[in-house]
Amino acid sequence: MNIRNSSNSFCRILGCLLALALGAAGALAADITVDADCSLANALRAANGQAMAAPRDSCEAGDSDGIDTITLELAGTVDGSIALDGSLSVTSPIAIEGRGYTLNGNGHQLFNVSAGSLSLSNITLTNGYSAENGGAISVIGAELQLYNSVVRNSGARGWGGGIYVLNSDALIIGSAIHDNSAGPDAHSSVAHSHSALDDEGLSAQSAEEHDEYHAQSDLPTIFGHSGGGLYIAGQSSSLTVRQSGFSNNRSAEDGGGISIYNASVTIENSTISDNHAAGRGGGIYNEGSTVLRHVTVVNNWAAAGGIADSGSLQLYNSIASGNSGGDCDGALNANLGNLIADGSCNHDGLTGEPALLLLAGAPSYYAPAENSAVIDAGAADFCSETDQRNILRSPGACDIGAAEYQAGAFEFQRQSAQASAPAPSSGGDDANDSAAEAPRTSLCETLPGHVLVKDFTYSTQCKLVDYAGVGNALLVNSGAIHAVDIFGWVATPMTVCFLHEEGGIVLLDAATMPRNIVPLRTWTENAWQCATVDRTGTAVLMPTDFFTSGGIPEPYWDLENCQVRTLEILNLRSAPSANSDILGNVLFDVRLPADQRATHFYRVQYYDLVGWLSQDYLAFEGDCI
Repeated sequence: MNIRNSSNSFCRILGCLLALALGAAGALAADITVDADCSLANALRAANGQAMAAPRDSCEAGDSDGIDTITLELAGTVDGSIALDGSLSVTSPIAIEGRGYTLNGNGHQLFNVSAGSLSLSNITLTNGYSAENGGAISVIGAELQLYNSVVRNSGARGWGGGIYVLNSDALIIGSAIHDNSAGPDAHSSVAHSHSALDDEGLSAQSAEEHDEYHAQSDLPTIFGHSGGGLYIAGQSSSLTVRQSGFSNNRSAEDGGGISIYNASVTIENSTISDNHAAGRGGGIYNEGSTVLRHVTVVNNWAAAGGIADSGSLQLYNSIASGNSGGDCDGALNANLGNLIADGSCNHDGLTGEPALLLLAGAPSYYAPAENSAVIDAGAADFCSETDQRNILRSPGACDIGAAEYQAGAFEFQRQSAQASAPAPSSGGDDANDSAAEAPRTSLCETLPGHVLVKDFTYSTQCKLVDYAGVGNALLVNSGAIHAVDIFGWVATPMTVCFLHEEGGIVLLDAATMPRNIVPLRTWTENAWQCATVDRTGTAVLMPTDFFTSGGIPEPYWDLENCQVRTLEILNLRSAPSANSDILGNVLFDVRLPADQRATHFYRVQYYDLVGWLSQDYLAFEGDCI
């Protein structure tokens, strides 16, 4: 398939963070491109200073004095994906720019970071598996940064179904960690084979090495199965999570979403939802020093608590609601500006149903309904500047939870929930004036090179999706080429373009359930296929024959001052479809005015016949777009 999954970069916001996180290793050094002549495995070997192995070993040499940047190109993938045949080792400072492509672990752990640092941007990691720890990524005594990326469908029989962090620093921004699992039954979604395991799920050698690491860090030596999405441990470990989501992860013990032991953790403007743990902490299990600010912890399941605290946990301006086994378990060190629906953890603030609407996105998040008690109810001293989507918060009266309420911003969610939504403000009030003066950003600014979105406002967000993200069997089976999810609030019509020789664009309309397929007026600008999008949904570039074979009728629109010239003898058809009836033939080199256009056909009058001609065999004069 040709669709490439991506998360779009937060580079404008996070450039300073990336520089701080990686700057100590020196200036950027070698630029290594993964393409037809350089495999990803060899690019990493070159960056690590190791000998490359044929084939595809024509990689730029790494540099021992700085951060080697590896960029994925389409020529180095199979339809946007790279399938691994083993774990990739990182022992030096390395940054990988994924450009929206996917790494498929194929039943192997994807990255083992044992020294240096690994920074991943705009990439999807999937189908990882470890018989030990860290189904997708294991980081021991090193650094990890994850920007605008996805870790999914991975499993470990030990700790950290998605990510395992020990005696290391980790930074996760704008990323989604979902559908990972930790425990004896954990597995990736692909077939795998591994060496013989002992009763605890580890080889004897790996168990011994694991216990040695934990003995050095005052960690328990008994092997466990915690942290479905992420496990972090060690007094020297730190984790910062911002604008991210942990969902549908599972753990055979504690911490369905995240498990924290003896580490320092800060989580802000993020959503922890629909995770499961057989022990404590369906969403989060904390036995470290943790701060949660503007975090939404909802609909998780555990024997005890959506949030389970056995360490030091400070909770600010956050929501805990709808968690099976209780919303909170333990004694919080700070509890200010929160809504804990069932009043657990000795909470004396807001309780009861928070009235949230699930907002589609990646990562997904829950927006306050118009009548929600969390609106303007946050503790002012702990209000963050923006929310999970970079929408500005009111500093003196921010909302509780990861997503800030904004009038008109959640129109299609309200339609789905049969709730009313106010019309978007026309601007001019003090709050809007203040917001206009503050710096803003949108994910639509930094899409990979084969996708372009123009004329958007900063309330609109964009994210590339793969076939799973499209989620429509007709479009997938008909060969969808590229797709971008448009969410947030589309205040004004915008232009979406895909770099491809031909095709037409449809929109999966987010205001309907199931989503209707809406064909869009598509035109060609050089090698780009473009369409106007005026609402939220998923814009999908489809091959030409999807329309011309009669699968979906093409939209058509009126033209003025357009003349076409036939380049061959053509069939004049009754409708803009290659399967429609033939009314007659139009001779070679005939000039005709066209009064309507479909994406791939033009309507003309030829003597007394009115019908459609395929654009593939026409030359154009005038305004024919």
